[in-house]
Amino acid sequence: MPSRFPVPFDVFSLAGPQRNCEEGMYKSNFQASLPFALSPQNMRICEYKMTEISQFKAEFFKALAHPLRIRILDELRKGEVGVNDLCSRLDVEQSNLSQQLAVLRTRNILATRKDGANVYYSVRDPQLFELLDVAKKIFNNHLIDIKDLLSQLVVTRRG
Repeated sequence: MPSRFPVPFDVFSLAGPQRNCEEGMYKSNFQASLPFALSPQNMRICEYKMTEISQFKAEFFKALAHPLRIRILDELRKGEVGVNDLCSRLDVEQSNLSQQLAVLRTRNILATRKDGANVYYSVRDPQLFELLDVAKKIFNNHLIDIKDLLSQLVVTRRG
């Protein structure tokens, strides 16, 4: 008889539902690849957790979806920086900066440290910089593709 217990899994690699013709029911690609069956209750828990993870990922990327927040993160690449220094480096008003810092802080992207009246910010997980670097490469690839398309349009119009 197959074992029925929750299974640890990499939630970032789960795929969508897959039709199982033999059983006439839908299974996730993850469940179909298991050497044992999950109980219906555990499957509901897994599906709920997958929904929660998707929501978490969406909220995480929303926190990055602002030009000033990206600039803040780029300034923090070298390490901890105080609010006043960030203000002068980014040439923004402190109220605007504080608002964007609050978004990053509430999503646990930034850590804070107080020293008297000064507040210092740093990035909690340095892998965030790797994510930003990969995104930059993807955007650069898209720009190259767009540039190629535009150059083809110019050649077509001249011809």
